[in-house]
Amino acid sequence: MKAIDARGAAVALLLSVFWGVLAWGWVTGRPLGFRIDRHEWRPLLVLALLCSAQIASMNIGTAMTTAAHASVRLNLYAVHTSCSHTS
Repeated sequence: MKAIDARGAAVALLLSVFWGVLAWGWVTGRPLGFRIDRHEWRPLLVLALLCSAQIASMNIGTAMTTAAHASVRLNLYAVHTSCSHTS
């Protein structure tokens, strides 16, 4: 049997907490304030579309280049975004 690494353990823990919160909300009828008001749906959908477009463009760009360029692009993206907001 193969041992679980730290990443697998973290995913399992997050999923357990997520499903535990959902089960608690279902049993008690109190979803801990997870309700989305009517006026919050449009901004939430806009953010979801922007996030999806960003992920899709990154995946498409990675698929269209060499492995060396893709690794540089993926590793510099975090540096670029964190340094651009510190000024």
